[in-house]
Amino acid sequence: MIKPFQPGWLALGLMLSLFPGRTCTAQENYLPGRIITLQGDTLKGLIDYRNWKNTPQKVGFRKSENSEKTVYQPLDIRGFAVSDEIYESAIVEVETSPFKANELKAEKDLIMGKDTTFLQSMVIGPKSLLYYKGIYGNEQFYIRRDGQIELLVYKRYLKTQNGKKGIGENLKFLGQLTHYFQDCPSIQSRIKNTIYRKKSLESLFEAYYKCSGDEIAFQKKSEKLALKGGVFAGLSRTTLKFKGGTRTNSSGSSPSIDLSGGLSLDLIFPRTFQKWIFRNELQYYSYNTEESYKDPTIIGGYNSTIINKFGFSYLKLNTMARFKFPVKKAFGFINIGMSNGFMLSQTNDRYIDSDLDDNGPVYFGNGINDVRSHEEGLLIGLGGGSRSVSLEARFEVSNGFSPFSSLESTVHRFLVLAGYQF
Repeated sequence: MIKPFQPGWLALGLMLSLFPGRTCTAQENYLPGRIITLQGDTLKGLIDYRNWKNTPQKVGFRKSENSEKTVYQPLDIRGFAVSDEIYESAIVEVETSPFKANELKAEKDLIMGKDTTFLQSMVIGPKSLLYYKGIYGNEQFYIRRDGQIELLVYKRYLKTQNGKKGIGENLKFLGQLTHYFQDCPSIQSRIKNTIYRKKSLESLFEAYYKCSGDEIAFQKKSEKLALKGGVFAGLSRTTLKFKGGTRTNSSGSSPSIDLSGGLSLDLIFPRTFQKWIFRNELQYYSYNTEESYKDPTIIGGYNSTIINKFGFSYLKLNTMARFKFPVKKAFGFINIGMSNGFMLSQTNDRYIDSDLDDNGPVYFGNGINDVRSHEEGLLIGLGGGSRSVSLEARFEVSNGFSPFSSLESTVHRFLVLAGYQF
């Protein structure tokens, strides 16, 4: 039988950050960690950390980067600690009823089973909270009472009342918590409003420790969306292509090479190894280009060349999904998203060079009669970096500045951008 897991060694997990280094191989992610043997000894080494969505049933361990991998199951060790997470081996009761709203049944009785697993410690101290998530996503919580692990009982089921179907709840866990925290009367009213969720239960335990004055030996940090700001700058190569109108013999536009840069804000999703990121950018960019084509009809049959000079500057909002992946000690990433550009300034001039006038091109008004102030585009990028520095090659295509359905103004941009995150 596995001995009850003692909180004393668990505080050592807080010191894991003192270990330097990290080893990654295909499908593996070794981080500094500790194994607690059945005899209570601590083995320091590297643990294959998978950022587990569900409670792990096994864990890989190496004493060093070059040593052989050992796989431990719950009956093999007392527990382990890695990153800021602590797990203990246990044979526990689990409530196995369907829990999703579309799968609930009209059955109030608990359906109990047992599982041999690693429970995650959420709070460690005189009053402890542990967490379990099964392979089907069912979350369950446990407390430690008199050295034994006890399931906080909760169940949802279908019920019919006054001919209407609804969802009923077995809230036995509230009574368990009332008795568990009976030495702190001031939080009894708060227990009634506690729901069977991580955040709510963690908040209740924090309130208890404030009331009792006892110290928390360890508390798992709440996992939230992380924010990371940055700056980026680089070069853009822009080309403009028209389709429609009288441009049957256009020479095309000349490419424009310009500086571009801006600010970025990344929203990093939790428990994804920082692989999935929602990225927002505020970017300034501009370009200047010109096109020429012949139009013998514009001045009474004289041979005439129309020269249009266009120049625009924009403030753009780029919204992208970024997938980030490790490449040895560095990382690579792929961006895909959309852009919205808002025009800041414009040059929209037409000149005519004809045989009628030997003085050269003459200003003749606007290149096109109207311009669109809002530009929309799609973009894709590929890049890589190390630590806080990155380099990206990005391609973007947008609908340009022509508001006319008879004249398309497609803009292609290729950018090379260097970035730095704070």
